[in-house]
Amino acid sequence: MIIGPSTFARPAVTARPTPPPPLKNTLSSLLRYPDGQYGNPHCFTLALLMFAWPLNYAATARGQNSRTNNHRNTLLFISDVLAKTEYDNSNQARTVRWEKSPRLSVFGDRNRHAVLVQRSISEINKVLPEKCRIKHLPDETATASIKLYFIEEDQFEKVARSNGFDSIKGNRGLFNVKWNDKYEIENACVMIAEDKLSGKILSHFVLEELTQVMGLVGDSTRVHSSLFYENPSAHQYGDATHLTSLDRRLIKFLYEHVPAGSFPIELGVLVERHWNPADKTTAAPPVTPRVVVADDAQSPR
Repeated sequence: MIIGPSTFARPAVTARPTPPPPLKNTLSSLLRYPDGQYGNPHCFTLALLMFAWPLNYAATARGQNSRTNNHRNTLLFISDVLAKTEYDNSNQARTVRWEKSPRLSVFGDRNRHAVLVQRSISEINKVLPEKCRIKHLPDETATASIKLYFIEEDQFEKVARSNGFDSIKGNRGLFNVKWNDKYEIENACVMIAEDKLSGKILSHFVLEELTQVMGLVGDSTRVHSSLFYENPSAHQYGDATHLTSLDRRLIKFLYEHVPAGSFPIELGVLVERHWNPADKTTAAPPVTPRVVVADDAQSPR
């Protein structure tokens, strides 16, 4: 997912806010910029293509072309999810991540979704290093570094302001993360409209938003099965309720090999060094068209 409200609820925001000062840097899932207003969202893609596996467009062998296309699609997927994060005053993208275990507490839930929350945390923790695994605190713990709210949609604005950011009407779920001057995430907020979401869609939202506040903040049109899939221009939205093998590999890659604050060109070198293009289990499949008919709860507003 690109920087915007959660899947199924992503109105456009055309104005770019003034970048905040250090220690109050904010990446909010409710901020969606049209292409060209991020600064240079294609910079990382260029770096990847320069430093990773050069594309051999002259290749004529069908098998070789297929492998090349899959590798290119994987590169672009990584770019979408990790590079479209924060854009500072120099218009330079940087990666963000936690450097210690975030402490999560649920607010407003009254134990209605305890099983779903614990299942989502457990799935994410399986691929995180021990020092960065999410710790689940008792409900309503004010000192939590990740606050997960299950509230009605009309409460979003009030809760967002109390956590230091602005909301946008019509969203069914959104997240906000803040980091320090070292690009280390220090706290995050997730809001889920429990009066609008249920069943599989609710499960998707919770897992997706909790995964994204770990630093994988971008959306991608590249892999339909991925938790991060979204293609608003085609009115297609993901509904994954589990991390795919590619999603898990990407989380491990971020936390095992990508320091907080990495520049796109550095990230490209790290991909070349640590991401094995020959690993068929983690190569992104080529994009194929898909038609999705969304109900009211899934439709963007």
